[in-house]
Amino acid sequence: MAKEQRSNREAKKPKKVKAPEPATSNLTKGLQTPITLPKKKKG
Repeated sequence: MAKEQRSNREAKKPKKVKAPEPATSNLTKGLQTPITLPKKKKG
């Protein structure tokens, strides 16, 4: 039960980090794709 509650609480927090997470991965290979910058700003 504690694990499920923790997952729920953590799932809510990482949700915000989940957006920047892929943005960081895209930023690395997005160096040639500056579309990631505006995408992150819009997000």
